[in-house]
Amino acid sequence: MSVNQEKELRVFNEVPFVPASQLKIADNIKDEINDQELFLILSTLVQEGKIQMTMGPKGPEYSRKWNQAIDEERKQLSRVLNKRFEESVIFYPRYEGYVANVFDNFIDDEYSVLFDAYKELSPEYVLWHKNAKTGVVYPPKMHSLNSANVLVYNMLKAQNAQVSKYAVELDVLQAEALKDKPEEIVTPKVLFDAVVESDSTVEFVQGNFLEHYLSPFRQSLWAYQFGNRFLFEDDHTINAIREIAKHTNFVCVDGVNLIKEITAVCTEIFNNTESYKGKKVVIKNLTFCVKTDSEYQALAEYQAQYNAEAERLEKAVNEELQYLPLPEGITLEVKYARVCEEAEKLEGSKKEYIVNRYLGY
Repeated sequence: MSVNQEKELRVFNEVPFVPASQLKIADNIKDEINDQELFLILSTLVQEGKIQMTMGPKGPEYSRKWNQAIDEERKQLSRVLNKRFEESVIFYPRYEGYVANVFDNFIDDEYSVLFDAYKELSPEYVLWHKNAKTGVVYPPKMHSLNSANVLVYNMLKAQNAQVSKYAVELDVLQAEALKDKPEEIVTPKVLFDAVVESDSTVEFVQGNFLEHYLSPFRQSLWAYQFGNRFLFEDDHTINAIREIAKHTNFVCVDGVNLIKEITAVCTEIFNNTESYKGKKVVIKNLTFCVKTDSEYQALAEYQAQYNAEAERLEKAVNEELQYLPLPEGITLEVKYARVCEEAEKLEGSKKEYIVNRYLGY
């Protein structure tokens, strides 16, 4: 590969699936490629049909073209995941992907604690419910075979993890009154499927099953744009989080959710400092993945891009998190983990369950 080809690939890997300005794209590669060279490479990629350019409110914006094969293969994979249960599970009529007997969805019979936690958030997790927009009635969310919440539960049980809480929902920003209504809008929140604790660490775990195979939405400077609505008043921390939002370019990974997670956990640490003293706090994203040689070629190609970006983000964001002025003795880091790799550390029947249920595609 020539130097020019390497630079072109480097630029392409920074172009998201949603429109982004040249300035935003340039942030991560400014030490390697100057602005003039970047503009020429972006123009070349547009001419070659690898990316597209549109005029935004402040000038040209660039984005990748979403591969529709990813959507088709995701739906096909979902159906194949469901088929592993056909012999032992009766599906509800008209509802593909839901178990009739909820205990078939879990690695053990101790899930009542999980149910109680999610029921506190919303009865939709454990009861039949109607979609407010479509009017369609759906089975309980915990009956879904492709549930990320259930995935996390099964993985943590297989790992014998010390789960202190399930379904932890944290506020992200202060609520803001609407102009035409005196009452406040609902505060933005972030949901963690579980909190795992040990003597030295606290992990806030969030699951990701097939969600990362959906077309990414605009990765705006979410935390930066909300001004002074943070739940804490420490300017150094606010600026540090804004810097992460401003200078980290998200292509495949949901950057909006990551910034929300960091903001929420920082708030939790400041509000309950004594609970976290002397501990490493980890925001852990546990993600399902297809094999590198999967028959689902579009998913495998996208998965490789997602994995590479997650590893890059983990390093880059953790470097930025070192500048957070957290209380003494407390550290915060982000970790991206894949189910396939976590399963390799398991043994016996629990490993067999996870492999048979979630891996091999």
